[in-house]
Amino acid sequence: MNRILRYLVSINLTLLAITSFAESSTPANGMEWYTQARALQDQQQYDAAMDAFQHAIDESFQPAGALMRMAQILAAQGQLDDAVMKLQKAYELNPMTFGVLLQIGGVPELVDDERYTVLLAEADKARYPCKSRPEAAQFDFWLGDWQVSSPQGQVVGENHVTSDLEGCVVRESWTSAFGSHGTSVNFYDPATRKWHQVWTSDIGSITHYVGMLVDGQMRFEAKGFGDANGESRYRRMTFTPNPDGSVRQFIEDSVDGQVWTVSFDGLYTRLN
Repeated sequence: MNRILRYLVSINLTLLAITSFAESSTPANGMEWYTQARALQDQQQYDAAMDAFQHAIDESFQPAGALMRMAQILAAQGQLDDAVMKLQKAYELNPMTFGVLLQIGGVPELVDDERYTVLLAEADKARYPCKSRPEAAQFDFWLGDWQVSSPQGQVVGENHVTSDLEGCVVRESWTSAFGSHGTSVNFYDPATRKWHQVWTSDIGSITHYVGMLVDGQMRFEAKGFGDANGESRYRRMTFTPNPDGSVRQFIEDSVDGQVWTVSFDGLYTRLN
């Protein structure tokens, strides 16, 4: 029995020594301060957590994230103005990372605060610029599920056109009535103020178009593209939205850039 008691006392002393060491140890760097601060925040040891987050900031470790978590703590304690100030500082440091705030739970106490709403909206614009860039929406008239017909009324295929990557890309998935498939990626380049379309298909054709919206039409050109046989061609392509909601896609090819022949004339009507 004495041997068992001595063993239990030895274990307790060892655990006590380990606990005392853990409590007295000081984080060695910003990451350790940040990790400790998060644990303290979860335990609602707010004063200690605020101090640890400040140490992480002083060490330049994820300062915007630390400020956002400090705002959560301040709001939980009813210090709403101070919480907003921390969020504003976090936004000023790096608006691109401000979206992380929602991933870590946001600040529920501020949901009805206009300052908070404005900050979230501005951060969303910084993180996803295409959603608020008017030019990125110029090709939205082409979005949808379409049946495509020739001028004679023959169905030549179907097209599924979607907005992707938070409004930065218009993606096309084409299926012809004869079984072939193709796809294109379309995007607006703010540096050149031009639209680009990169088209490829299962028959080996690849075309890079460049264009812009002119008089309500999306007009593209491709110079020196190679067809399936490797021959060099010029191509111009126009998308015209019609008043009834349909869209016309018109493509012409040329060998010399002077004489043009129609290679595609399709009328898009919505499937749903």
